[in-house]
Amino acid sequence: FPSHDMGGCKTFLRIPYLLNLVNDKTIVINKAELFVQLRDQTAHAFYPPPSRINLGQPISATRRRSNLIRDFAENPAYGGTYNSVLNGYKFNITLHLQNLVNQYFRFGKNNDLGLLLFVPSDSPVSGSRAVFDMRPGNTKLVITYTKLNN
Repeated sequence: FPSHDMGGCKTFLRIPYLLNLVNDKTIVINKAELFVQLRDQTAHAFYPPPSRINLGQPISATRRRSNLIRDFAENPAYGGTYNSVLNGYKFNITLHLQNLVNQYFRFGKNNDLGLLLFVPSDSPVSGSRAVFDMRPGNTKLVITYTKLNN
């Protein structure tokens, strides 16, 4: 993926091989963290990165309007706040991914519509800038899981 700025838009992310984890086995996702880094030199004192960004799921396969994922409301470690050490954002999306693999394993239904990064509208008047670094290794998903014997 190329870099994307947040100029009033949402950035679409796909996890193409997520459901390969199932492979006829039940899995429990112990932890799933999404790390989104910014390109170096894209934010500075005049236009700092947004203090936080949100992560949602499209409401359908053909629309880019989004609902917040379950972790936003139910997971106290959801994240999404800017971390200067990471030069980016970290999201804990364990509940969201567990729900997707459960639906696939139990019903054969792929409800993975991707993810959307966006700046929340509660702070619309602050000037900020974020250009995500989508080169391999800079935006990554780290999943720790356990395969159960059926």
